[in-house]
Amino acid sequence: MAIMSSVPADLRGQANAMSVLLLHLLGDFPSPYLVGVVSQFVDMRWGFVILMSWLFFGAAAWAAAWAAAWLLAVLFTQKRPVLSRCEAEGEEEKLLSVCV
Repeated sequence: MAIMSSVPADLRGQANAMSVLLLHLLGDFPSPYLVGVVSQFVDMRWGFVILMSWLFFGAAAWAAAWAAAWLLAVLFTQKRPVLSRCEAEGEEEKLLSVCV
């Protein structure tokens, strides 16, 4: 959803395709190799435990990024009062028009 709303409409398909490509290149492609390398040094069960611990690291990194984005949004978003049409117009326009 973030990709779709942050890319111009004519590039959304290409952005989505690049996202899926990178997900597979960084996730699916190296995982069998990493499981084999780790299982050579430790038992297969501990190899899976070590590699699955990256899931918790990723979840923690995602949560930290979300909290930072929320904090920045709260700090830098100022609430501005909504002016009625009469308040937005000058005094001359107030006399000439009926404000609701």
